[in-house]
Amino acid sequence: MGTGTFLRVLDHCFIVTAAHVIHEIEKKRLSLSIPCGDPPRPVAFHGRYLLADGIPDLALLHLPSDLIDGLGHRRFLCLADIEFRQDLGQGWYFLHGYPSSESHPSKDSLTFTNVTFTHRTGLFSGSTAAFPNYDSNYHLLLDYSGEARDADDGATGRLPRSLGGISGSSIWLAFSERHVMDDWTSDCAKVVAVETSVYPETKVVQGTRWAGVAMVLWQNYPEIRDEILAYLPAPLQKDFRSIGK
Repeated sequence: MGTGTFLRVLDHCFIVTAAHVIHEIEKKRLSLSIPCGDPPRPVAFHGRYLLADGIPDLALLHLPSDLIDGLGHRRFLCLADIEFRQDLGQGWYFLHGYPSSESHPSKDSLTFTNVTFTHRTGLFSGSTAAFPNYDSNYHLLLDYSGEARDADDGATGRLPRSLGGISGSSIWLAFSERHVMDDWTSDCAKVVAVETSVYPETKVVQGTRWAGVAMVLWQNYPEIRDEILAYLPAPLQKDFRSIGK
C-alpha cells in the first residue's frame, strides 16, 4: 500500500508517508506495525498521527520512545538531508518504492516478499492540464516514460506493471545541474519530495515537496521551529513565520 521515510528532528522521530496510505490501511481494517529489534519483529504502532489530507496528502507518524529504541539498526534522515528550495532545476531524480504488482505472499501466507524498485529520471516538462491534483506550489512532477536501465551495468531493465504501492516513498535529487561532477559526494544527494500520486496514462509521478512536511511539523511542534528555520531558504522562512506563533 505504501512505504515511508524515517525522520529525526531534535528529540522527535517520525515516519513520513502519504495520508492516503494511512487511510487505505484503515479502510481495509489492517493494523500498522513497525519492525523492531534484531531480528526484527512486528510491533503495533501506537504513536500520534498527523494527517495533511487533500493537496498535501501527507502523514507523519510520531514514534514513541519504546518503538525508537527498537529501531537502532535503522537510519533516520535529518533536516540537513532535505532540499527545501522551490526551484530545483534539472538533474538526476530517483523514484523508489515497493510496487505491489511485484510483491507477493508465500504459499503458506506466513511471509511476504517486497521487490525493490528504483528508477532514475528527470522532471516532467509537458502540459500539466491532465493532472487534476497538481499544484506547482506543493508538487513536482517526474517523467517515468523513459527506458528502464539496470543500475549495475546499464543494460535494459524492466519497469513494473504498475507503480501502485510506492506512495509515501522519498524522491531524491542525487545530482543537479548546479553540481560539478568532480566535486560531487553522496552528501550532495537530497530528499526533495514524498511520492503521492501516479498518473499511469501519461507516465508521470507526482511528489509533495518536503516544505509541506516542514509545515506540518511547524504547526504541531513549536519547540522545533528554530531548528526548522535553520534549514529553510529565506522566502520560506518568511512564509513560515507568518503562520501562528
